[in-house]
Amino acid sequence: MSPSAEFAVAFDVATLPEALALDDALGEGPEFAKLGLELFAAEGPAVVRGFKARGRRVFLDLKLHDIPNTVKGAAASAARLGADLLTVHATGGPEMIAAAVQGIREAGGTTRVVAVTILTSHDPAHMPPGFAQPFDLDRTVIALTRMSLEAGAAGIVCAAPDLRRCARHWARRSTRSRPASA
Repeated sequence: MSPSAEFAVAFDVATLPEALALDDALGEGPEFAKLGLELFAAEGPAVVRGFKARGRRVFLDLKLHDIPNTVKGAAASAARLGADLLTVHATGGPEMIAAAVQGIREAGGTTRVVAVTILTSHDPAHMPPGFAQPFDLDRTVIALTRMSLEAGAAGIVCAAPDLRRCARHWARRSTRSRPASA
């Protein structure tokens, strides 16, 4: 394993007791606990506090996407909770990403913002209205990577096949949040 590699274990369960049982089974380690939207919506900030109390680094995978001021406030709240990483949608644009970074800074946090490029569930042949047709996935992922990093994101989340293509556009560490079989 490269000394710059960081890994996250996805705690994709519905309740805090299930997540803590999974953490107990996993045992201590340097990996991030990736806490997603389903678990956070069910349990709220207590899930972040619970994992931080156990000494875990928290990757809060909420994929924020809203007007910049709202994302700024949400990112500040995540920073005050102690999240180490926080996801935003790159398609929210540079102003939204910069607002997330600013909110964290103003809250006195050290949370790193990572931008999700294109969801793996999006099929280039069946993109929602408003996306170019035909949809050029490669160019879009690279453009979103560049834009996100220029706006202040610490890194990106992308599909495994896109990682090599995107990596040449930044000299930062990457975070992978799920195994190839997911």
